[in-house]
Amino acid sequence: MPRLIAPGSYEASAVIRAAPTEVWTVLADIAAWPTWDSGVTRVRGRLAPDAKVRLTVDGLGNGYPFKVTELVAGERIVLTGRTPLGVFTGVRTYTLAASGGSTTFTVREEYSGRFAKAVLTTMPDLTASFRRFAEGLKHRVEDER
Repeated sequence: MPRLIAPGSYEASAVIRAAPTEVWTVLADIAAWPTWDSGVTRVRGRLAPDAKVRLTVDGLGNGYPFKVTELVAGERIVLTGRTPLGVFTGVRTYTLAASGGSTTFTVREEYSGRFAKAVLTTMPDLTASFRRFAEGLKHRVEDER
């Protein structure tokens, strides 16, 4: 269940009945995110170290620019978005953790910077968006099995 876990961060998780390698195959295919019920309507860019990615989320504007700042195949994707001079930074982390015969998937976004508090007052609540992504990934992977 997603929630604002601390001032300036959101998180959602899902337990997926599949091995991390199966989940990774779906998660790492970022161009396909709009084809399953992820809430993401458009992805521009590619998943590679230091690559730029722009995510457009249903009902949330023209897209958010990120840089792939960490990529560990089968385990983690970290996307970082910054304003000029670093006055606001958003770091979105997608993680996979083996749990018996399942995988725990977590998406977390943390915000920081001098103007983070002010920017957060203008941002929409991302709870539903994070939940939709986690549940969409779960259903996509489990339905493909």
